[in-house]
This record gives sequence, C-alpha cells and structure tokens, in this order.
Amino acid sequence: MAGTPAGHVLPHPPVVPQMVWLFGELLGDGTFALRLGSLLCGTGSIVLAYLLGHDLYSGRAGLWAAALTASTPFLVAIHTVATPDSPLVFLWLLFMWVTWRAVQSGRTAWWLTCGVVFALGLYTST
Repeated sequence: MAGTPAGHVLPHPPVVPQMVWLFGELLGDGTFALRLGSLLCGTGSIVLAYLLGHDLYSGRAGLWAAALTASTPFLVAIHTVATPDSPLVFLWLLFMWVTWRAVQSGRTAWWLTCGVVFALGLYTST
C-alpha cells in the first residue's frame, strides 16, 4: 500500500480513512467531521430499510423496518463512530434494494447498478 511502512497493516478498510479525510477537508478537524460519514450511512440505512419494506410488502412494513433499524442498539452504535461497519450495513441494504429493483424490472441498468454496489461493498470490506 502506498505511503504505508513495510509490514504495517492499516486497521480499517480504505473507505474509513477516505470518509474521515473527505469530511475533515470539508468541515475541519472536529468530532462532527470525523463521524459525519457514519451518520450519513446510518441515515441512508434507515431510508433503505423503509424502501425495502415498502417495496417488498407495504408502506406499514416499510415504517416498521425503518423504525427497527433506527432503534436497534448495535446499528445506532456503529452509525456514530468511524468504523467499516457503518458503510457495510448501508451498502448491504443498498445492494438488497437495487437487486430487488433489478429482479422486478429486468432492466440492464439496475443489474449494472447491482454490480457497482457489490464492488463498493467489497472495497469497503477489504
């Protein structure tokens, strides 16, 4: 890895330092900037849980899915600190929703989006 001393292993996948760097550049070196990427992933996860519940079952199921996602202690905890879990949960939910849309529509664009989201998930977890 470029810029890493020989034999040194970074503790997180590359997406976490990149999120911290991006929001640090935009907002400065504060705690809010450090955690903003995870907070955005958490907010996106709640929205995606709603969309999945709504598309698979009903609007009521979507509201329940969003409420449960927003109130699960583990998910609340990982979406407030800069760890790889937050973008992984977001991308996992995004992949499920995009795959559902691809299956339902059969359109090539949705299937290509599945591939891109899957690749981002692999990038996040390596």
